[in-house]
Amino acid sequence: MKKNIIVYLAAALLTGNILMADCDHCGGVVPLSEVSGETFTAFLKGDLNKTILECAENTYLPFKITVKGDFLDLTSVSLAGIKVIKTCYARCEKENEVLFSTDLVTWKSFSDFFTGKIESTVKVEDETLVTGLEIELNQR
Repeated sequence: MKKNIIVYLAAALLTGNILMADCDHCGGVVPLSEVSGETFTAFLKGDLNKTILECAENTYLPFKITVKGDFLDLTSVSLAGIKVIKTCYARCEKENEVLFSTDLVTWKSFSDFFTGKIESTVKVEDETLVTGLEIELNQR
């Protein structure tokens, strides 16, 4: 479960709200801000194996969170955004097998590239119980 949540977090960080452009420039390094949803879908299928997606340092990516289940419900809340601290790249040679790099030379799978943790918290702040979700994502 924790690995799935971290994978989804990485996807959120790397996909952001992919809005613009089409596939005229596919191949080489492409900033996420220039990738359409259709192109990203083709990327995840491995159809664009010559395309490398760049998630550049100091980029702010929109972030949404949804909580569902038998006990809790929080439907698609948009948060301010996540700041990318360190540039990384992603490529996909086979369907849903995304590889990551910081130098465009060494490529690793998600579990070999990232490490981290996810914690749910319940704290008292200003005499009120506050639930939280703390996510830490680091490079191995």
